[in-house]
Amino acid sequence: MTDDPKVLEKEYQIVVIGTHHKMFDSIDMNTLITDKGFICDIYGIHKPRN
Repeated sequence: MTDDPKVLEKEYQIVVIGTHHKMFDSIDMNTLITDKGFICDIYGIHKPRN
């Protein structure tokens, strides 16, 4: 899978939400964390804060 937001949105219908988006603050941290360091939940794929 690519990390490019445009490709993700087009190919996988996944919306990549920035770390400052309000939804990010309400993510349940028990969601799956992938081997690329992304958090996957019902809203899509998120790059976690450092």
